[in-house]
This record gives sequence, C-alpha cells and structure tokens, in this order.
Amino acid sequence: MFPELATLPHADTLNRVLARLDVKPLEEAHMALVKRLIRHKKFHRYVIENRYPIAVDGTEKLARDGQWWDADWRQRQHQGEDGEWVQQDVYVLEANLVCHNGLPIPLLSEFLRSGEGDPDGS
Repeated sequence: MFPELATLPHADTLNRVLARLDVKPLEEAHMALVKRLIRHKKFHRYVIENRYPIAVDGTEKLARDGQWWDADWRQRQHQGEDGEWVQQDVYVLEANLVCHNGLPIPLLSEFLRSGEGDPDGS
C-alpha cells in the first residue's frame, strides 16, 4: 500500500499517525481488496464445500495491572494474598475468513470497550 517506504516506521510514529487517522476508509479499502481477491478466485483452492468459512472469535489482546492507559478499557477487581488490585484488559472481536489449511484472512475487528452493551459498566 505504501511502496515509497523503504523501512517500517517506529511504533510511536505509527501510533501518532493512526490516532489521528479516520479508519473507515482503511476498512473499506481492506474489504474491497478481500472482495477483489475472492472475485478473482485467488482463494478458490481454499474453499470448503464451495463456501468460504468465517470464524468469529473474541480474544484478549493485552492485560495490565492497575489503571494505566485508557478509561474505556475493561477493568476487573482481583483479590489475592497481597490484597486487592485492578487489572485492565483489551478485548477484540475478530471475524476471519479461514482456509482449510488454517490460514486466517482478517475481515473485520471490533475493540470491545468498557460499558458498551454492559448494563453495569464493568
């Protein structure tokens, strides 16, 4: 997508750019690419019974002790021998096109935020 780049940018630079970027056009470009690949039968050898299987999975991507990043992250209270502590975590709901050899082709990802759809906001 960016042939003029000779190397990958530093993660901090990438974070600053992506924080200001409208992701909707990126999602649309990604889906257009997947549709074009399907239409041109690039994944045809991976179909199962003439269908493309889709896997939907919720995955914890990151967990950290304490409230240290974003108030929208999910929070859990833990109790242990050393007392009580808060843990924040990031969950993502992902949809992938899955080939018969196990190769996942990402379709969509949705980050789950604290409070959205949760009546008690935890």
